[in-house]
Order: sequence, then structure tokens, then C-alpha cells
Amino acid sequence: MSEKRDFSSEYPSLFQSQASERQADRIIAALEIIHGGNEQGSIRNADYVDAKDTLSRAVGSGWDEIQKLYLSVIRGRDDRFDPVARAASELYYGPVSGLHDVLSLRKKIAKAEKAGLSGTDFQTFLEGADRFEKELVGLAGIVRALKQKVVKGRAPRPEPVPVNPDQVRGTCPVCFSNQAIRNGTLVHHGYQRPGEGYQTESCAGIRFRPFERSVEGTEAMIESLNKKIAKCQNALADRENWLSVTMLKSVRKSAEFPNGYKLVEILRGADGWKAAYAEKVREWQAKQRQAETNLAFYEQKKTEWKLEPLRKADGTILPLDFEG
Repeated sequence: MSEKRDFSSEYPSLFQSQASERQADRIIAALEIIHGGNEQGSIRNADYVDAKDTLSRAVGSGWDEIQKLYLSVIRGRDDRFDPVARAASELYYGPVSGLHDVLSLRKKIAKAEKAGLSGTDFQTFLEGADRFEKELVGLAGIVRALKQKVVKGRAPRPEPVPVNPDQVRGTCPVCFSNQAIRNGTLVHHGYQRPGEGYQTESCAGIRFRPFERSVEGTEAMIESLNKKIAKCQNALADRENWLSVTMLKSVRKSAEFPNGYKLVEILRGADGWKAAYAEKVREWQAKQRQAETNLAFYEQKKTEWKLEPLRKADGTILPLDFEG
């Protein structure tokens, strides 16, 4: 925005009923986003929605304060159903719960004036509503017009500045994440298995040099996956000889079974054997398919491998023979 504006003075109705400084700060931030978008001629959709919601809640709270002016009068009246009281009641109950409602508030005020509220004990309430509308109708119009200038999504986040720009980093040959290097190998890090998504506490890649320097870690994964596939194939080939299967069964959570599962062994011929057998076959088949998918991933990486330089956290390229 071109200059700093005193929003608390410009829109006092949005702030007078706020219970905390934190809420006031949110309103100021929302106003800066809306007015900034209006000046620039565009606004990110996510920012627009968040700002509009914040301001609409503030409008609703501000109107609650105006309604108190009506309540202070109506509580002292014996006849709440004469024409003037009815007109005041209609203005009171006319919903102003957000910015959109401010755009139609002038018609309700004009109707109340025509009904004769001016000069009565509801005059203060009428003046409060009039002041409220004049203060916020311009803002409501800006927000409505900005809807036509929305750009989808949030603004791209700037690249984070590295805490240690001189830190040497490389690619893990097992999980292929970018990690720090110490004494030629990768530092301890978790492992999100490619293609499967689940996380483990430690990645086997810490035993190897980074992928830029060696394909050894990737080759170790290929060997491991081939063994896993062979194990699945052998288990499935021998399934007609299975005498029992072990399954996880859902049980009530307790001190003994805090996760709500327990291992149960189901013998061939026992109740539930057919379903348990079929489920165990599907389990082995799924393991084999996943291992084959991962194997293809690692074999492709091995095919693409070439010696490359390591880099510092700030992007500086290090000599090709630098090992970290």
C-alpha cells in the first residue's frame, strides 16, 4: 500500500467491540490485504476469502453494538407494538452479519426514517445505524468489486534462507531427499519410502555416500527389493501348504492392546480360515506389487546416475572431486 493508514480511526465500528489486541491485529491485517488488492487490481483467492471472513465477523460484532442502542430504549417501553416501535424493531432485526449486508442497510434505514423514528426516543439508534452504514458501505463495495479480480491460490512463498549457508548437502541414494553431509556420508534422517509414503525413524541411506558421488546406496536397495520380491513369490507359491496364517485383528483398546489390534493365528480348517487365507494371499500379492514398483524406481535411478558435484546450502557448487 502507498501509505500507512489509521484503520482504527477510519473504521471504528470494526474495532470498538473487539475483546483483544490480537483480534484487532487480525482486522488490520485483513484491511491491509483488501485495500492492497484494490490498489494493485488483483488479490489471491485464499487471501481474499480469509480477509473477507475476518472483516465480516467484525461487521457482525460492530452491528451488535448498534443494536444495544435499540435495546436500551425498548426495555423501557410499555407498548412495543406501536408503529414507531415496530419500525425500530424491523431495523433492529434486519440481519447485518457481514459486509454483504451493509450494502442493503441504507434501504432499511430509509424505511425506518419514513416510519417516523427521527425525533423519537429511537433517534440515537437510528443515528448509530446511519453512522455505521456510512462508515462501512465503501469498504463493502470494495470487497464486492474485488471478487471479480481474484487470482486463484496463495502467493508463492519465498525460498527459505538457509540457517547454515556453508553446510554441504547432497541427495540420499535411498530416499532421494536432500540432506546434510558429514564426513562423506549423509547425516541421520527419517525415510519416506518412494511410492509407499510412510515414514520411518531412520533411513538406510546414512550408511552410504550421497547419490551425486556414488550409486552404491541405490544398488543396495535394488538388492534388498529383489530379495523381498523373491520372498513374496516363494510364499505365494507355497500357499496351498500353509497350515496357518497370522493376522492382525481389531480389538477394544486397552493396556494390553493400546493400538486396538492383536496378532491372532488361524489354523487351516478352523472357523474363519477361508477369509483369513484369502486376505493373507492379497497381503503377499500387494507386498510383491509394491516391491516391484519400487524396484522399477531404483533401477531407473541407477540407469540415470552420473557423477555430479555436491552443493552448499546456499547453492554454491563445489568441485567435482569434493567428497564432503
